[in-house]
Amino acid sequence: MKKVLLVDDRPEDRRLLRLILEHQKLQVSEATDGLNALEHLKTDTPDLVISDALMPKMDGFTLLRTMKSDPGLSTIPFVFYSATYTSKDEHELATKLGAASFLTKPLEPATLWRQLSEIIKKLGEPPPVSQETINNSSALLETYAAMVASKLERKVHELEAITTKWERTFNSLHDILTLLDTDMRITQANNAAGECFSTQPENLIGKFCYEVFSGCSEPCPNCPIVLSIQDRQPHSGIITHKALGKIFSVSSAPVIGNNNAIEYIIHVARDITIQKRLEEDLFQSHKMEAMGTLAGGIAHDFNNILGAILGYAELTQQKLLGGGERPLAEINGVIEAALRARELVSQILNFSRKGGTQQLGPMNPSPMIKEALKFLRVSLPTTMAIVDKINSQSGVILADPTKIHQIVINLCTNAFQSLPDEKGTITITLERRELTRKDLAAHPRLTPGPYLELTVQDTGAGIAADTLPHIFEPYFTTKARGRGTGLGLAVVYGIVDALGGIITVESEPGHGTTFRIYFQALPDSKNKSISQAAKPTSPSLPTCNARIMVVDDDPMIVTMLHSILERLGHHVTPFLSSLDALTAFTSTPNDFDLLITDQTMPGLTGAELTVRVRALRPKLPIILCTGFSNVLSEDQAKALGITSYLTKPITINTLSDTVQEALSMG
Repeated sequence: MKKVLLVDDRPEDRRLLRLILEHQKLQVSEATDGLNALEHLKTDTPDLVISDALMPKMDGFTLLRTMKSDPGLSTIPFVFYSATYTSKDEHELATKLGAASFLTKPLEPATLWRQLSEIIKKLGEPPPVSQETINNSSALLETYAAMVASKLERKVHELEAITTKWERTFNSLHDILTLLDTDMRITQANNAAGECFSTQPENLIGKFCYEVFSGCSEPCPNCPIVLSIQDRQPHSGIITHKALGKIFSVSSAPVIGNNNAIEYIIHVARDITIQKRLEEDLFQSHKMEAMGTLAGGIAHDFNNILGAILGYAELTQQKLLGGGERPLAEINGVIEAALRARELVSQILNFSRKGGTQQLGPMNPSPMIKEALKFLRVSLPTTMAIVDKINSQSGVILADPTKIHQIVINLCTNAFQSLPDEKGTITITLERRELTRKDLAAHPRLTPGPYLELTVQDTGAGIAADTLPHIFEPYFTTKARGRGTGLGLAVVYGIVDALGGIITVESEPGHGTTFRIYFQALPDSKNKSISQAAKPTSPSLPTCNARIMVVDDDPMIVTMLHSILERLGHHVTPFLSSLDALTAFTSTPNDFDLLITDQTMPGLTGAELTVRVRALRPKLPIILCTGFSNVLSEDQAKALGITSYLTKPITINTLSDTVQEALSMG
């Protein structure tokens, strides 16, 4: 059996040649470079050597010259099989050095074997090496050295061109592109990264990615880079840099080297701050649209509440004028109606309030869903039924509570609009389900496991088959003019997608529509407790003798507070003007133990009055009592040093307890 020695530094090329030659009943051995081949030739003499040209340690030309200079090896036929040295001059040099043939990679296996078989047939007939070649070996080496130098120079130019092209591409991308090591340090950054952070790209090198993109001293929760390092898979997420006021959509992908280790991580970021603001404006726009849809129901409920207050008040008046029995039942009715009105106003404000940055966290969605349904029940006509089947123990998900609230409001508003003559049933269900890989076949980014399924089903008109594929498109609507903008379902789809969930729809004309939303359950499925509002009780009236300044531009509020506080045993100085109140306080700042002020007033606001008063009496307790304020939140009020923040209307119990607590802190 003829023996062949393969010399090539590329294992895949040696493997292919071995398969071809062994198929032809030849015995094959291998070497990884010229030096390795010479070591092999010391112990075994093959009938043919097939060698690559360019190899580390010793190339093919040097191996050929060494073999031809050795009487024991000079007669072994030598064939080049190379993709590097392919010019006519290089073929001529190989022939002059004694090569039997020069084959150019790559060749089809059939073609390669055909050419090799011609050479193998002539084994034992070594190609003649002329005396001139032997005498001019130095000249041949100089020619070979010049060829190598020329080849290397071309390769250097090619590499420089590739590097320049890569750098231009890298720096031309509008996305922020950085390369990271496995310690999460930046090793390279493009021009877009420098522009985003107002510095030169090289100034970012060596910094931790979380230091640059989020302004933190450690990786963000659910950091895509950390996840990529852990499982060697691509990941994406949203990162907020609070100090810069920027929001980034980021993705990371590890690059695996030949040793199966992570060489570096590609990190791509896009500044989506403006996009997020526009999305929030879109969400807010649809809230206002939904509020318009619900306005009739809200007005209906308010009229019922006002009717109850007016009726009970007139009955009380009549009983008092008649000198008969004490009107306790009627007074309790007024209080109950007023509390209902306060709760309804609170729900309207919570729903219509413009949200800030999305705050994701573990949450049990059932309380928020019930809160939304509570709002819907007082807002939608009583001619339709809302049926809830909410499993409070279904589990915990990673979400923003305000977004869950909006999903329910949007889907139920959409369902209401589909009901003929505002009659029918909307059923809302929340339960835990185990989804398999088959269930998630259309959603490869999600993994099988426990999910929470939120279902909104209506008995409305249904959706036509040709319309169904378009329902989540922004501004697509089949409703009549004035009945909707087509934003509702698009907003729901955007929220669900941003929270990592999926939404499906089933519908048939005349048989209603069912929306199903799935959110992946977190491992800790312990439900959050649902706080229950305490029912009003008869007020206890502790007495005291504090000197209280009351400031409000509404005479009815001032009169009411004056009466309640005096009944509680306090001495009250009322003002309808914040400027007059400040003048009085400035003249005698030690004549008051407590200030109770409204927020929204002409002249000075409650916050501005607080600053002026605190400049004179830094430790004076202050209660801010407001109907509603877009300007001053409770947190902002506390930051100003305001002792307590109350929202009108307030009960006597609440006012009494708050005054007592504030005085104890003075």
